Amino acid sequence: MMGGEMVVRDSLSCMAVEQAVQTMTRERLEMEEIRQIVKNYLLMEFLPGEDPEALNGTTPLITGGILDSLATLKLVAFLEERFGVTIEAHEADVDHLDTIDAIAALVKEKRG
Repeated sequence: MMGGEMVVRDSLSCMAVEQAVQTMTRERLEMEEIRQIVKNYLLMEFLPGEDPEALNGTTPLITGGILDSLATLKLVAFLEERFGVTIEAHEADVDHLDTIDAIAALVKEKRG
């Protein structure tokens, strides 16, 4: 192998790694943005006056009594409108909507 070919191959490898890092960073930022938007909505709509620090990614929303069935439907409507996704009936449940982290994962998956 000639030296020039090796430099080109190394440059291509570096570019591929850099692109992968940028993609992971974008995805991490997107997830964090989704989490923050959902958190802000929950605080404004269902927990006015509560300490924002008390609500984190793993706080149980449905099983913890923060969201009842009506509040869950309002959340689904918000998610569909804000993020341009469709939440199927079987997804509007505790498995998908009980925490901010689970909600963000669902929205991210739906957005592709």
